[in-house]
Amino acid sequence: MVYLTIALAMLIGGGIGFKIGSYLTTDTLASIPWRFYRWDTNTFGYRPIHNDTLVMPGDKVVMGFDLITKHLPAEGVTVLDFVNNPELLSQGFSE
Repeated sequence: MVYLTIALAMLIGGGIGFKIGSYLTTDTLASIPWRFYRWDTNTFGYRPIHNDTLVMPGDKVVMGFDLITKHLPAEGVTVLDFVNNPELLSQGFSE
């Protein structure tokens, strides 16, 4: 009976933890100012597109965000620095 109680408590705790983690992740991703970019063969690069733009099969489209870089150190940072230090990335979303 003790094992059943422990298993039930672990199951409930895991479910609650999963729900909280899902909420925090969704909230974080929703707060990022996402933009869509489509490949432009005239400029050989990705260009921002509007929300009402029609995307067709075969279009090369990426989702990203504009990063404000004035908060970065003068010596610059690598992409790995963003991975290891999420505070750097969060500073880049606001003026």
